[in-house]
Amino acid sequence: ARSVVIDEVIQSFSDRAFAKPYRGRDARKRIRLGLKILDVQLSSGTTLVKPYNTVQRSTFLQALEALTGMMTSNKEERRDYLEKGLTATNASFRILQRLVTGVGVRSASPSSSAQHQAQQNPRDGSSFLDERDFNMVLNAVSTLGKMDVAHKVIALQERTPH
Repeated sequence: ARSVVIDEVIQSFSDRAFAKPYRGRDARKRIRLGLKILDVQLSSGTTLVKPYNTVQRSTFLQALEALTGMMTSNKEERRDYLEKGLTATNASFRILQRLVTGVGVRSASPSSSAQHQAQQNPRDGSSFLDERDFNMVLNAVSTLGKMDVAHKVIALQERTPH
């Protein structure tokens, strides 16, 4: 029961954290906090029961959109680091990787069929990602001139079954 409540709180918080607008100091803080809370939910130290120890696909997609929106909003914000050593470009690539592999990702909000969803372990990452998601990240990182990350995005896309 605690896991359900914690999951609902995290979902509500992340919905607000990754909401538009994506520019400005407050947006950067919201996005950074949203990413931190997702890390808490995914961490192995968290005692949430399955499937609540994973994050909804839609939440990862919101985070991806928020990160790419922040990266392309203006020059001042493009250089902003989310945390020491973690840039928005790296964070967006990490989210893409999760969506491709399906690790830590659940397809929908747990409902009456939560037990069934908890037993599902999608091995086909393509069900978690669309070409538009790759393109969104690729556009943002190439706009910033981060060709090393762009190369990693392209390589990940090529390895992903279509």
